[in-house]
Amino acid sequence: MPRCRTRLLLSCRRRLYGKLVALIVVVAVTTNICQATAQTPAEQDREAYNAAIGDPPALRAYLNVCEICAYKAQARAELQRLEAEEKAPPRTLTGHTGIVRSLAVSPGGDMLASGSDDATIKLWNVARGELLRTLTGHTQPVVVLAFSPNGRVLASAGWDQTIKFWDPAAGRLLGTAAIPVRFLAFSPDGRMMAAVSDDNTIKLWNVASGGLERTLTGGTELTSIAFSPDGSSLASVNGDGTVKLWDPATGQLQRTLIGDKSTEGIAFSPDGHILAGNCGNSVKLWNLASGELLLGLSHRRGLVTSIVFSPNGRILAGSGWSTVELWDSVSGHLLRTLTDQKSIASVVFLPNGRALASASGERVKLWDISGLARANH
Repeated sequence: MPRCRTRLLLSCRRRLYGKLVALIVVVAVTTNICQATAQTPAEQDREAYNAAIGDPPALRAYLNVCEICAYKAQARAELQRLEAEEKAPPRTLTGHTGIVRSLAVSPGGDMLASGSDDATIKLWNVARGELLRTLTGHTQPVVVLAFSPNGRVLASAGWDQTIKFWDPAAGRLLGTAAIPVRFLAFSPDGRMMAAVSDDNTIKLWNVASGGLERTLTGGTELTSIAFSPDGSSLASVNGDGTVKLWDPATGQLQRTLIGDKSTEGIAFSPDGHILAGNCGNSVKLWNLASGELLLGLSHRRGLVTSIVFSPNGRILAGSGWSTVELWDSVSGHLLRTLTDQKSIASVVFLPNGRALASASGERVKLWDISGLARANH
């Protein structure tokens, strides 16, 4: 065999050998990575149990389909605790002689305000469930209540076309503005108050001076407003289903989101990334950055009257005819249904997230959800 051919053959063998060695190394490394990242059945079982904590449907599914069920006893005990909590009767606060239309809780969570068709506002001690005082002054049903962020002022609006400002600690009336409004809200820093007027404008007042700073126009059949948690945006719901985002500092329209024509109320998630709307007998959640619809949640008992996120944003509550439904705001799982005998006009979480209050007919009810709150912290 000629010398040049021999050299060529040896060179080809070396190259082939090198490629074969490289391939073996790649296969070995890939196999080790897969083995390192693959979960054992025990790890999968632990992950499934951890994901189901605080979610009754997921706990039932875990108990029904798990293969190892190393956490069967814990899952069963957790499910029993949640079911017992769900069946426990709420505390009932009585005293109103008309339907309760509105609720507001103080920032510290020690005081709850309720507004009623009897034209009064009652202030309750949450811990003891006792009536602290009754505020009188409105001549028609009180339909909107809002505490200032520092808790020193309570604003109320009624069908008598007035806004009243109260010192809740002393029970003293601070002032009255003869303005017909449908809804009002304080900015997170407490420096501004926004209100939806009957002329379909949004008026922004300086809280310190009481002066009108600006009027936002361009809405139609406005039903609700809400400040974003950082105060950089004010959202308003229009009758055509659109949601407009305004810059409250300048009054400029930031953007318009295409919502649902039946949207009436809105709520921001605590991190400001999600906007929820009650739309007829359903609740919808949108990603604020993209406008994408994330979830559509069906309320099983008719029209949704109000919606609110828990303080940590993990639970979304929606009230309706005789029930409050609590959903996991990420998965959309129905976590619990609170059942009443009356139509529920409003619902609010207490700041600790372990309880919520509902306006149930002529009464206010306090529901213990501490089990769900612990699991969804």
